[in-house]
Amino acid sequence: HRVDRRQRQMCKETEIYAGNYQNAQKIMAEAQVAFPDTPVFLDFRSPSYRVRVGAFATRLAAEKKLIAIRRIYKTSVLIKPEKTM
Repeated sequence: HRVDRRQRQMCKETEIYAGNYQNAQKIMAEAQVAFPDTPVFLDFRSPSYRVRVGAFATRLAAEKKLIAIRRIYKTSVLIKPEKTM
């Protein structure tokens, strides 16, 4: 699933991992298999790599998916859209 940067800035995402690059790549690959219908992103926000799942237009849709995500990634958190200048 392709989502461009502008679309992502307007959507809510679920962060499932923050840490080093090697583990982030592993978690990203696992999440792509676990959630084939949902986009998975790898971002770098100093000092960590972050794996995020989803590009949800509404908080309700994000929270519904978060329930499924937390079955696998217990510490997942919902991320608000980033503000643009």
